[in-house]
Amino acid sequence: MMTRRASRVAEAIRREISMMLQQKEIKDPRIGFVTIVGVEVSNDLREVEVFVTHYGKKSDKNKSIDGLNSAASFIKGEIGRRLQLRLVPNIRFSYDDKIEKTMNVLKILDSFHSDEE
Repeated sequence: MMTRRASRVAEAIRREISMMLQQKEIKDPRIGFVTIVGVEVSNDLREVEVFVTHYGKKSDKNKSIDGLNSAASFIKGEIGRRLQLRLVPNIRFSYDDKIEKTMNVLKILDSFHSDEE
């Protein structure tokens, strides 16, 4: 469980990275259409894991994650400058497959429902 401060920092980081992506400030061409779905900050504020989903081809998903992770040092610098944090955490990007799993479960439930009819 995150402390209140870690939670506030996580939300601020999510907002700033979302703006960077939306305004195309991150120039890596590998990054496709991604959405940030969550940010977890360690209680000591040294590590951040940013969870994203990718819309598009599944083959491009790993390219987007690689692009984001290679841009992490640029993003870290921007976060430090914009949020004026004393200690800027290391940032790591991960793919969040919860939406994908939920869609698969819904498809299975739909198939059961259609079999009953």
